Amino acid sequence: MGLNVGSTLYTLHHNLDIFPEPYNYDIERWIPRDDSEEEKVRLRGMNRSYAPFSIGPRQCVAKNFAMMELLLTMANVFWRFDFESVGALGEGGEGLGMGREKKGEFQFKAFFTSHTEGPMIRFKRREGL
Repeated sequence: MGLNVGSTLYTLHHNLDIFPEPYNYDIERWIPRDDSEEEKVRLRGMNRSYAPFSIGPRQCVAKNFAMMELLLTMANVFWRFDFESVGALGEGGEGLGMGREKKGEFQFKAFFTSHTEGPMIRFKRREGL
């Protein structure tokens, strides 16, 4: 007799042992701090635990192509536009129920893959481009 246990990518991406302060947006966590072996182990653990396209036999077959397109598109967007958050759509808050009360955390609904409503962002063409 065995037991199959599953977990969503959300729990993998919020593992405190791999991603300290996982609810804070910190893009610099991916940048090496120094050349030490400890730092290499830290980054290797994060890379192994980051799976936006799933892993194993159900992973996206076009994930490398999708990631390339995503990186090129986002680089273009960041170069051409300034943007700002508009409101708090999808944000957790008091009275929303267990697991949904963390302010600042974008809320996902439980699906095999993620389903979202937002976030809302306002784009404005940069001056001088």
